[in-house]
Amino acid sequence: MRFKSILACFALPLCFFGCGGGENAGPAAENSASTAPKNETSTAVVEVVDGVRHVHNTGPKWRGGKGLRLDFVRKFGEFFKPFDLCLDSEGNIYITESGNSRVLKYSPEGALLTSFGRHGQGPGEFQIMGGVAVDDEGRLYITDRTTNRLKVLSPEGEELANLSLGNITGGIERLPSGEFLVSKALSYDAGSIPGLVRVMDGTGATVRSMGRQELRDDYDEYRYFNRTAFAVDRQGRVYLAFSTRNKIERYDPEGNLELVIDRPLNFEISKSVLQVKRRIGPREMEIPQANFVSKSLEVDDHGRIWVLSYDRQLTFEEQPLIMHIFGEGPGLEATKTLKTSDDAKTDAFVIHVFDLSGVFLGKIPLAHFADRIRIFRDRLYILELSNEMCLYEYRIIEP
Repeated sequence: MRFKSILACFALPLCFFGCGGGENAGPAAENSASTAPKNETSTAVVEVVDGVRHVHNTGPKWRGGKGLRLDFVRKFGEFFKPFDLCLDSEGNIYITESGNSRVLKYSPEGALLTSFGRHGQGPGEFQIMGGVAVDDEGRLYITDRTTNRLKVLSPEGEELANLSLGNITGGIERLPSGEFLVSKALSYDAGSIPGLVRVMDGTGATVRSMGRQELRDDYDEYRYFNRTAFAVDRQGRVYLAFSTRNKIERYDPEGNLELVIDRPLNFEISKSVLQVKRRIGPREMEIPQANFVSKSLEVDDHGRIWVLSYDRQLTFEEQPLIMHIFGEGPGLEATKTLKTSDDAKTDAFVIHVFDLSGVFLGKIPLAHFADRIRIFRDRLYILELSNEMCLYEYRIIEP
Protein backbone atom coordinates (compact mmCIF):
# COMPACT_ATOMS: atom_id res chain seq x y z
CA MET A 1 0.00 0.00 0.00
CA ARG A 2 1.08 3.59 -0.51
CA PHE A 3 0.28 6.67 1.56
CA LYS A 4 -1.20 9.50 -0.43
CA SER A 5 -1.41 12.18 2.27
CA ILE A 6 -1.10 12.69 5.97
CA LEU A 7 -2.85 15.63 7.59
CA ALA A 8 -2.17 16.64 11.18
CA CYS A 9 -4.94 18.24 13.28
CA PHE A 10 -5.17 20.30 16.44
CA ALA A 11 -7.04 21.00 19.69
CA LEU A 12 -9.28 23.29 22.27
CA PRO A 13 -12.59 24.30 25.39
CA LEU A 14 -13.56 27.10 27.98
CA CYS A 15 -12.93 29.59 30.83
CA PHE A 16 -12.40 33.29 31.56
CA PHE A 17 -9.78 35.91 30.83
CA GLY A 18 -6.49 35.55 32.66
CA CYS A 19 -3.01 37.00 32.52
CA GLY A 20 -0.70 36.47 29.57
CA GLY A 21 2.96 35.76 29.55
CA GLY A 22 5.88 34.92 27.35
CA GLU A 23 7.83 36.58 24.62
CA ASN A 24 6.78 39.55 22.51
CA ALA A 25 8.11 39.49 18.96
CA GLY A 26 7.67 43.10 17.87
CA PRO A 27 10.90 44.88 16.82
CA ALA A 28 11.00 48.65 16.55
CA ALA A 29 10.71 49.96 13.00
CA GLU A 30 12.33 52.83 11.19
CA ASN A 31 10.34 55.94 10.16
CA SER A 32 8.02 55.49 13.11
CA ALA A 33 6.59 57.42 16.03
CA SER A 34 6.46 55.42 19.26
CA THR A 35 4.31 55.75 22.34
CA ALA A 36 5.75 53.99 25.39
CA PRO A 37 3.59 52.88 28.34
CA LYS A 38 2.78 55.92 30.51
CA ASN A 39 2.28 54.06 33.78
CA GLU A 40 2.63 50.66 35.38
CA THR A 41 -0.76 49.49 34.12
CA SER A 42 0.02 50.16 30.44
CA THR A 43 0.27 46.95 28.46
CA ALA A 44 1.16 48.08 24.92
CA VAL A 45 3.66 50.12 22.94
CA VAL A 46 2.20 51.80 19.87
CA GLU A 47 4.13 52.84 16.78
CA VAL A 48 2.90 54.62 13.68
CA VAL A 49 4.93 53.43 10.69
CA ASP A 50 4.17 55.06 7.33
CA GLY A 51 0.68 55.87 8.59
CA VAL A 52 0.00 52.33 9.86
CA ARG A 53 -0.66 51.73 13.56
CA HIS A 54 1.54 48.97 15.05
CA VAL A 55 0.53 47.72 18.50
CA HIS A 56 3.17 45.73 20.40
CA ASN A 57 1.31 44.20 23.33
CA THR A 58 3.34 43.31 26.42
CA GLY A 59 0.54 41.78 28.49
CA PRO A 60 -3.24 41.62 28.96
CA LYS A 61 -5.24 44.69 29.89
CA TRP A 62 -7.79 42.69 31.90
CA ARG A 63 -6.38 41.20 35.08
CA GLY A 64 -7.75 39.45 38.13
CA GLY A 65 -10.66 37.82 36.29
CA LYS A 66 -12.04 41.18 35.09
CA GLY A 67 -12.87 39.99 31.64
CA LEU A 68 -15.12 37.92 29.46
CA ARG A 69 -16.32 34.48 30.49
CA LEU A 70 -17.60 31.54 28.45
CA ASP A 71 -20.44 29.34 29.67
CA PHE A 72 -20.75 25.96 27.97
CA VAL A 73 -24.12 25.49 26.23
CA ARG A 74 -23.88 22.29 24.19
CA LYS A 75 -21.77 20.05 22.02
CA PHE A 76 -23.36 18.37 19.03
CA GLY A 77 -22.71 16.66 15.74
CA GLU A 78 -20.70 13.63 14.66
CA PHE A 79 -19.52 14.98 11.33
CA PHE A 80 -17.43 13.32 8.65
CA LYS A 81 -14.61 15.68 7.67
CA PRO A 82 -16.30 19.04 8.44
CA PHE A 83 -14.54 22.06 6.94
CA ASP A 84 -16.36 25.31 7.80
CA LEU A 85 -19.47 26.86 9.32
CA CYS A 86 -21.53 30.05 9.17
CA LEU A 87 -24.73 31.43 10.67
CA ASP A 88 -27.62 33.23 8.98
CA SER A 89 -29.53 36.25 10.30
CA GLU A 90 -31.84 33.99 12.33
CA GLY A 91 -29.01 32.10 13.99
CA ASN A 92 -29.35 28.91 11.96
CA ILE A 93 -26.03 27.09 11.66
CA TYR A 94 -24.67 25.75 8.35
CA ILE A 95 -21.78 23.26 8.31
CA THR A 96 -20.00 22.01 5.20
CA GLU A 97 -19.35 18.30 5.66
CA SER A 98 -16.75 17.61 2.99
CA GLY A 99 -16.61 13.87 3.71
CA ASN A 100 -20.23 13.53 2.58
CA SER A 101 -20.28 16.48 0.12
CA ARG A 102 -23.29 18.02 1.83
CA VAL A 103 -24.42 21.02 3.86
CA LEU A 104 -26.01 20.43 7.26
CA LYS A 105 -28.45 23.04 8.57
CA TYR A 106 -29.11 23.26 12.32
CA SER A 107 -31.55 25.43 14.26
CA PRO A 108 -30.22 27.90 16.85
CA GLU A 109 -31.08 25.24 19.44
CA GLY A 110 -28.87 22.66 17.71
CA ALA A 111 -31.59 20.54 16.04
CA LEU A 112 -30.81 19.23 12.56
CA LEU A 113 -33.30 20.86 10.16
CA THR A 114 -32.17 19.64 6.75
CA SER A 115 -29.22 18.69 4.57
CA PHE A 116 -28.50 19.03 0.87
CA GLY A 117 -25.68 18.44 -1.60
CA ARG A 118 -23.96 15.32 -2.89
CA HIS A 119 -20.73 14.20 -4.50
CA GLY A 120 -20.25 15.00 -8.18
CA GLN A 121 -19.75 17.88 -10.59
CA GLY A 122 -23.34 18.62 -11.56
CA PRO A 123 -25.77 21.23 -10.15
CA GLY A 124 -25.68 21.19 -6.36
CA GLU A 125 -22.82 18.68 -6.35
CA PHE A 126 -19.29 19.03 -4.96
CA GLN A 127 -15.96 17.26 -5.29
CA ILE A 128 -14.33 18.45 -2.04
CA MET A 129 -16.55 20.95 -0.24
CA GLY A 130 -14.82 23.94 1.35
CA GLY A 131 -15.83 27.22 2.98
CA VAL A 132 -19.39 28.50 3.39
CA ALA A 133 -20.91 31.97 3.79
CA VAL A 134 -24.49 33.23 3.78
CA ASP A 135 -26.07 36.56 2.77
CA ASP A 136 -29.08 38.42 4.19
CA GLU A 137 -31.45 36.58 1.83
CA GLY A 138 -30.27 33.17 3.04
CA ARG A 139 -28.32 32.33 -0.11
CA LEU A 140 -25.30 30.12 0.54
CA TYR A 141 -21.87 30.62 -1.03
CA ILE A 142 -19.84 27.40 -0.98
CA THR A 143 -16.41 26.75 -2.43
CA ASP A 144 -15.24 23.53 -4.05
CA ARG A 145 -11.55 22.98 -3.29
CA THR A 146 -11.02 20.52 -6.14
CA THR A 147 -12.70 22.36 -9.00
CA ASN A 148 -11.82 25.85 -7.65
CA ARG A 149 -15.40 26.99 -8.11
CA LEU A 150 -17.92 28.92 -6.06
CA LYS A 151 -21.47 27.62 -6.04
CA VAL A 152 -24.35 29.83 -4.94
CA LEU A 153 -27.29 27.90 -3.51
CA SER A 154 -30.79 28.93 -2.50
CA PRO A 155 -31.86 28.35 1.14
CA GLU A 156 -33.44 25.10 -0.12
CA GLY A 157 -30.19 23.93 -1.78
CA GLU A 158 -31.01 24.78 -5.41
CA GLU A 159 -27.97 25.88 -7.40
CA LEU A 160 -28.30 29.52 -8.52
CA ALA A 161 -24.80 30.23 -9.86
CA ASN A 162 -21.51 28.47 -10.54
CA LEU A 163 -18.40 30.68 -10.74
CA SER A 164 -14.76 29.92 -11.50
CA LEU A 165 -12.40 31.44 -8.91
CA GLY A 166 -8.99 30.24 -10.08
CA ASN A 167 -6.74 28.46 -7.59
CA ILE A 168 -8.16 28.89 -4.06
CA THR A 169 -7.64 27.32 -0.62
CA GLY A 170 -11.34 26.97 0.21
CA GLY A 171 -12.22 29.64 2.78
CA ILE A 172 -14.77 32.35 1.99
CA GLU A 173 -16.28 35.42 3.70
CA ARG A 174 -19.06 37.74 2.54
CA LEU A 175 -18.49 41.50 2.62
CA PRO A 176 -21.25 44.05 3.41
CA SER A 177 -20.78 45.35 -0.16
CA GLY A 178 -22.04 42.02 -1.55
CA GLU A 179 -18.55 41.05 -2.70
CA PHE A 180 -16.78 38.07 -1.22
CA LEU A 181 -13.32 37.38 0.13
CA VAL A 182 -11.26 34.27 -0.70
CA SER A 183 -7.64 33.22 -0.18
CA LYS A 184 -5.65 32.31 -3.25
CA ALA A 185 -3.67 29.09 -3.11
CA LEU A 186 0.03 29.83 -2.89
CA SER A 187 2.24 29.28 -5.89
CA TYR A 188 6.00 28.95 -5.78
CA ASP A 189 6.10 31.65 -8.44
CA ALA A 190 5.28 34.22 -5.76
CA GLY A 191 5.94 37.24 -7.94
CA SER A 192 2.83 36.50 -10.00
CA ILE A 193 0.44 36.66 -7.02
CA PRO A 194 -0.82 40.12 -5.99
CA GLY A 195 -1.81 39.24 -2.41
CA LEU A 196 -2.68 36.58 0.13
CA VAL A 197 -6.42 37.22 -0.09
CA ARG A 198 -8.57 38.82 -2.74
CA VAL A 199 -11.98 40.44 -3.00
CA MET A 200 -14.15 39.20 -5.86
CA ASP A 201 -17.41 40.46 -7.34
CA GLY A 202 -20.55 38.53 -8.23
CA THR A 203 -19.01 37.31 -11.51
CA GLY A 204 -15.88 35.87 -9.87
CA ALA A 205 -13.63 38.71 -11.11
CA THR A 206 -10.91 39.98 -8.74
CA VAL A 207 -11.62 43.54 -7.55
CA ARG A 208 -8.65 44.05 -5.21
CA SER A 209 -6.19 42.03 -3.15
CA MET A 210 -4.40 42.49 0.16
CA GLY A 211 -1.86 40.80 2.41
CA ARG A 212 1.83 41.01 1.56
CA GLN A 213 3.59 37.71 1.02
CA GLU A 214 6.87 36.78 2.65
CA LEU A 215 9.12 35.41 -0.06
CA ARG A 216 11.18 32.30 0.80
CA ASP A 217 13.49 30.19 -1.34
CA ASP A 218 12.32 27.00 0.35
CA TYR A 219 8.84 25.91 -0.78
CA ASP A 220 7.74 24.56 2.63
CA GLU A 221 8.82 27.79 4.29
CA TYR A 222 7.02 29.80 1.62
CA ARG A 223 3.79 27.86 2.31
CA TYR A 224 4.05 27.88 6.09
CA PHE A 225 4.97 31.53 6.57
CA ASN A 226 2.25 32.81 4.24
CA ARG A 227 -0.59 30.72 5.64
CA THR A 228 -3.38 32.91 7.07
CA ALA A 229 -6.88 32.87 8.50
CA PHE A 230 -9.19 35.76 7.65
CA ALA A 231 -12.38 37.47 8.82
CA VAL A 232 -14.57 40.45 7.93
CA ASP A 233 -16.33 42.89 10.27
CA ARG A 234 -19.61 44.77 9.83
CA GLN A 235 -17.82 47.78 8.31
CA GLY A 236 -16.20 45.64 5.61
CA ARG A 237 -12.70 45.71 7.12
CA VAL A 238 -10.60 42.61 6.52
CA TYR A 239 -8.51 40.88 9.22
CA LEU A 240 -5.65 38.43 8.67
CA ALA A 241 -4.02 36.23 11.33
CA PHE A 242 -0.81 34.51 10.26
CA SER A 243 -0.47 30.84 11.18
CA THR A 244 3.26 30.84 11.98
CA ARG A 245 3.96 34.55 12.52
CA ASN A 246 3.04 36.66 15.54
CA LYS A 247 1.06 39.11 13.45
CA ILE A 248 -2.55 40.15 12.97
CA GLU A 249 -3.40 42.71 10.29
CA ARG A 250 -6.46 44.84 9.55
CA TYR A 251 -7.25 46.42 6.19
CA ASP A 252 -9.85 49.10 5.48
CA PRO A 253 -12.67 48.35 2.98
CA GLU A 254 -10.50 49.72 0.15
CA GLY A 255 -7.71 47.27 0.97
CA ASN A 256 -5.29 49.65 2.72
CA LEU A 257 -3.33 48.31 5.69
CA GLU A 258 -4.27 50.27 8.82
CA LEU A 259 -3.40 48.11 11.85
CA VAL A 260 -0.74 45.51 12.77
CA ILE A 261 -0.90 43.66 16.12
CA ASP A 262 1.38 41.29 18.00
CA ARG A 263 1.10 39.83 21.50
CA PRO A 264 3.14 37.95 24.13
CA LEU A 265 3.58 34.24 23.48
CA ASN A 266 4.77 31.31 25.57
CA PHE A 267 7.07 29.92 22.86
CA GLU A 268 9.58 31.01 20.26
CA ILE A 269 8.52 32.00 16.75
CA SER A 270 10.00 29.69 14.10
CA LYS A 271 12.54 31.28 11.80
CA SER A 272 12.55 28.32 9.42
CA VAL A 273 10.74 25.04 8.72
CA LEU A 274 12.48 21.89 9.92
CA GLN A 275 12.19 18.46 8.32
CA VAL A 276 11.61 16.02 11.18
CA LYS A 277 11.59 12.22 10.75
CA ARG A 278 8.50 10.57 12.25
CA ARG A 279 7.22 7.00 12.11
CA ILE A 280 3.64 6.91 10.79
CA GLY A 281 2.25 3.40 10.94
CA PRO A 282 4.74 1.16 9.08
CA ARG A 283 6.60 4.04 7.41
CA GLU A 284 9.22 6.56 8.55
CA MET A 285 8.59 9.89 6.86
CA GLU A 286 10.01 13.40 6.91
CA ILE A 287 7.38 15.91 8.05
CA PRO A 288 7.77 19.72 7.84
CA GLN A 289 7.60 21.25 11.30
CA ALA A 290 7.25 24.84 12.53
CA ASN A 291 5.76 26.50 15.60
CA PHE A 292 2.16 27.58 14.98
CA VAL A 293 0.67 30.78 16.40
CA SER A 294 -2.91 31.32 15.13
CA LYS A 295 -5.65 29.10 13.66
CA SER A 296 -8.83 31.14 13.18
CA LEU A 297 -10.24 34.57 13.96
CA GLU A 298 -13.54 36.42 14.26
CA VAL A 299 -14.82 39.92 15.05
CA ASP A 300 -17.80 40.38 17.39
CA ASP A 301 -20.50 43.07 17.41
CA HIS A 302 -18.41 45.21 19.79
CA GLY A 303 -15.49 45.33 17.36
CA ARG A 304 -13.37 43.01 19.50
CA ILE A 305 -10.98 40.72 17.60
CA TRP A 306 -10.99 37.06 18.71
CA VAL A 307 -8.01 34.96 17.58
CA LEU A 308 -7.88 31.21 18.15
CA SER A 309 -4.23 30.79 19.17
CA TYR A 310 -1.71 28.34 20.52
CA ASP A 311 -0.72 28.64 24.17
CA ARG A 312 1.93 25.99 23.65
CA GLN A 313 2.95 23.67 20.85
CA LEU A 314 1.37 20.25 20.51
CA THR A 315 3.71 17.32 20.68
CA PHE A 316 3.66 14.86 17.82
CA GLU A 317 2.04 12.28 20.11
CA GLU A 318 -0.90 14.65 20.79
CA GLN A 319 -1.83 15.20 17.16
CA PRO A 320 -4.52 13.12 15.47
CA LEU A 321 -3.51 12.14 11.95
CA ILE A 322 -5.77 11.41 8.99
CA MET A 323 -4.36 8.99 6.45
CA HIS A 324 -5.70 8.09 3.01
CA ILE A 325 -4.59 4.56 2.19
CA PHE A 326 -4.96 3.26 -1.36
CA GLY A 327 -5.00 -0.38 -2.38
CA GLU A 328 -3.74 -1.92 -5.59
CA GLY A 329 -6.88 -1.51 -7.67
CA PRO A 330 -8.73 1.68 -8.68
CA GLY A 331 -11.28 3.01 -6.24
CA LEU A 332 -10.01 0.91 -3.35
CA GLU A 333 -9.60 3.67 -0.82
CA ALA A 334 -9.91 3.63 2.95
CA THR A 335 -9.63 6.63 5.25
CA LYS A 336 -8.00 6.00 8.56
CA THR A 337 -7.69 8.32 11.56
CA LEU A 338 -4.61 7.49 13.58
CA LYS A 339 -4.29 8.89 17.08
CA THR A 340 -1.00 8.67 18.87
CA SER A 341 -2.92 9.66 22.02
CA ASP A 342 -6.47 8.72 23.07
CA ASP A 343 -6.87 11.88 25.16
CA ALA A 344 -9.27 14.27 23.38
CA LYS A 345 -8.53 17.10 25.82
CA THR A 346 -5.64 19.53 25.70
CA ASP A 347 -4.46 22.79 27.24
CA ALA A 348 -2.63 23.85 24.08
CA PHE A 349 -5.21 26.37 22.81
CA VAL A 350 -6.48 29.76 23.93
CA ILE A 351 -8.52 32.56 22.43
CA HIS A 352 -6.73 35.92 22.46
CA VAL A 353 -9.08 38.91 22.45
CA PHE A 354 -8.14 42.44 21.34
CA ASP A 355 -10.10 45.68 21.31
CA LEU A 356 -10.78 47.71 18.17
CA SER A 357 -7.50 49.63 18.57
CA GLY A 358 -5.42 46.45 18.78
CA VAL A 359 -4.84 46.38 22.55
CA PHE A 360 -4.62 42.85 23.99
CA LEU A 361 -7.49 42.48 26.46
CA GLY A 362 -6.84 38.94 27.67
CA LYS A 363 -7.03 35.26 26.88
CA ILE A 364 -9.59 32.50 27.34
CA PRO A 365 -8.00 29.08 27.87
CA LEU A 366 -9.65 26.13 26.13
CA ALA A 367 -9.64 22.46 27.05
CA HIS A 368 -10.47 20.67 23.79
CA PHE A 369 -9.33 20.58 20.18
CA ALA A 370 -10.65 23.33 17.88
CA ASP A 371 -10.13 24.67 14.37
CA ARG A 372 -12.76 27.30 13.42
CA ILE A 373 -14.46 29.97 15.53
CA ARG A 374 -17.61 31.96 14.71
CA ILE A 375 -19.51 34.49 16.81
CA PHE A 376 -23.22 35.27 16.52
CA ARG A 377 -24.54 37.84 18.99
CA ASP A 378 -23.67 36.44 22.44
CA ARG A 379 -22.70 32.95 21.23
CA LEU A 380 -19.28 31.54 20.37
CA TYR A 381 -19.16 28.45 18.11
CA ILE A 382 -16.05 26.29 17.86
CA LEU A 383 -15.83 23.70 15.08
CA GLU A 384 -13.43 20.81 15.67
CA LEU A 385 -12.39 19.27 12.37
CA SER A 386 -10.32 16.16 12.92
CA ASN A 387 -10.50 14.65 16.38
CA GLU A 388 -14.11 14.35 17.56
CA MET A 389 -15.40 16.25 14.47
CA CYS A 390 -18.05 18.16 16.42
CA LEU A 391 -19.35 21.65 17.21
CA TYR A 392 -19.11 23.37 20.59
CA GLU A 393 -21.39 26.25 21.55
CA TYR A 394 -20.66 28.72 24.37
CA ARG A 395 -22.48 31.77 25.73
CA ILE A 396 -20.32 34.89 25.99
CA ILE A 397 -20.73 36.53 29.40
CA GLU A 398 -19.75 40.21 29.47
CA PRO A 399 -17.77 41.54 32.48
